[in-house]
Amino acid sequence: MKRSLKATRSALSELKTLNGKADEPQSIAEKTSQATWGEGFTDWPYAIRGGGIVKLTKAKDIENGDTTRPLLGFTVRIVAELHRDDGSGNLVGAYQLEGTDSQGHPFSPQTVPFTEFRSLQWADKWGARAFVYPAPGTKEESRAAIQQLSTKAGIHRETVYTHTGWRELPEIGPVYLTAGCCIGASGAVPGIRVEMTGRLSGYALPAPVTGETLRAAVRASLALLELAPDAVAVVMLGLTYRAPLGDVDFTVWVAGRTGSGKTTYAALCQAHYGQAWTAKHLPASWQSTANALNREAFIAKDVLFIIDDFKPAGIAAEVSRRHAEVSTLLSSAGDRAGRSRLSQDGATVSSGPYPRGSVLTTAEETPRKTSDVARTVAVDVSTPLFEHRGASERFEAARQLAASGQYALALSAYIRWIAANYDDLTGEALKRRVRASASLFAAPHARTPENAAELLEGCRAFFSFAADTEAISLEEARSYLRRVTTALTEQATGQAAYLGHTDPVERFLSLLGSLLRTGEVYLRDAHTGDVPDESVAETLGWSWREYGDPDRMERHWSTDRRGLPVGYFQIVNGQPFIFLEPETVYIAVNRLAEQGGSALPAQSTLYRRLKERLKPLGAMIAEKDRSTHPRRVYGAPPKTRPDFLNLRWPLPDLGGTAGTDPASAPSQPEMSDVPFLFSFRDKEM
Repeated sequence: MKRSLKATRSALSELKTLNGKADEPQSIAEKTSQATWGEGFTDWPYAIRGGGIVKLTKAKDIENGDTTRPLLGFTVRIVAELHRDDGSGNLVGAYQLEGTDSQGHPFSPQTVPFTEFRSLQWADKWGARAFVYPAPGTKEESRAAIQQLSTKAGIHRETVYTHTGWRELPEIGPVYLTAGCCIGASGAVPGIRVEMTGRLSGYALPAPVTGETLRAAVRASLALLELAPDAVAVVMLGLTYRAPLGDVDFTVWVAGRTGSGKTTYAALCQAHYGQAWTAKHLPASWQSTANALNREAFIAKDVLFIIDDFKPAGIAAEVSRRHAEVSTLLSSAGDRAGRSRLSQDGATVSSGPYPRGSVLTTAEETPRKTSDVARTVAVDVSTPLFEHRGASERFEAARQLAASGQYALALSAYIRWIAANYDDLTGEALKRRVRASASLFAAPHARTPENAAELLEGCRAFFSFAADTEAISLEEARSYLRRVTTALTEQATGQAAYLGHTDPVERFLSLLGSLLRTGEVYLRDAHTGDVPDESVAETLGWSWREYGDPDRMERHWSTDRRGLPVGYFQIVNGQPFIFLEPETVYIAVNRLAEQGGSALPAQSTLYRRLKERLKPLGAMIAEKDRSTHPRRVYGAPPKTRPDFLNLRWPLPDLGGTAGTDPASAPSQPEMSDVPFLFSFRDKEM
């Protein structure tokens, strides 16, 4: 990008500040020529005298000289002014303080936010030796004295980044921030300060390596594809490789029972972002609060962010609360936006934190809401990953490679390669490739093909990098890419069943059909109130039973004595329809749904969705502004027409499509359609 001379000078000045360089000599050297910090240091009207900070007053007479008013019984200096940048655009300032007591003994340095500095409450952390003199206005005078004296001595000013991921820095270009090493197109970038707290300090990459050391690390990473079935490995590694390319608007949801190995494999993926990550030390856990998870996921930008162990337990209300927290996080990740909040003065609206990395969660349960499921890529670890011969040994070898930093070395060099080709691999270029690749995947939901394409692009980038560095041959890279495309095609197809399992309309129809087949509910003939048409009676909760003398083989139609009547059957214009009593059938079906662990939506919401899905197919008759239609049936009061749900019989099979016509889904991809690798081997880096 071309810059004017003026803009370039401005950028260079800003870069000096970013890299932690002090102010120009005029503000430090020239002002401090007469004294150094310590006893006697003065900048009218404040000075350091007797081991403390005082205010000078006008001389009463020449012989006695200056008189002083004591402010602090200790000395304190602002040595640095830090501006913490979490990437939200709202910098948080803090002073780094150093001080000594009246005898010159140093205090422990501390960092104090700008907003807390004025109160002097930070002095309490230094104990009784940090004595503040009692007098009106002392706090204000002390604050002014510290700032004025510190400014004269010189304050180091620095930007401290408190998040990971990409930032565009003047005259450097895109730089990938981590707590260990910041990486640009030329490798490690010195002079950039990144501070990550708590577990997130594990996001620490080493400096990029080259040569055979790099090639061995890349091959070690690719070998993880052999450690688990493709249905597991391709999705989880695909997200690992996709994360450094930028925003991802879906979550990988890895479900399996305890002991299946899902967390162990996930930890190997996480170890690409720092060798400290292990199965017992992952970035986050579902035991944390929803606010904490959103905040941590916001800080963890452009990285793999694993949230471990979703297994809600306890009373129904607690389980529902945990599922609601999951729903909030999945929505935030999918929408790339947090919950908006109104400021206290009511003047502005701000958006809360949201996941800016690639979220992968391990769980023993799946999300309940269809919209949440649609925001995930499901990985089913139904078979333990350690059962096949030699698996435990290979997993142990992989753990050792992770602990030694091999996977982190591979990712560090991969990020350098991305930085050198940033415009070609990220942003709009990436979006165009995702849209093109999405056509390869047949899937019933609009989100599913794009999710698969995002994972494909992550793998495509890493395989291209591996070929560019000669860790693998071009033919090996193409073979990997064909294998990944096949696995993602199967995953996209399987996502349909996963969606159907949680889709409220499909669940309602499936559960209603089950209740009718078992006789727990039944339907009567709309004209006679008795057994409906015998050709369909067995499907509507009726049984053909024997009675009386066995030798006479007497039989009749009957219902289970515990069965509940929920509606009627009738032929309408040559088509068989069932009329369901709205409240009665909802109670019965929802009771069964709750036994399965997840209640149906509210009655009005469910029936509205039922109408939206079935009426266009001709499978439901409903009024324009309602989900029901009145019918005259047996047993109703004279001249009345109660409202019923009018559904065509047999119930329509939506095939797990969650609202999408299977005929409109894209065709299965041919291997010749797999996108080519790209190479930057000959490009100067």
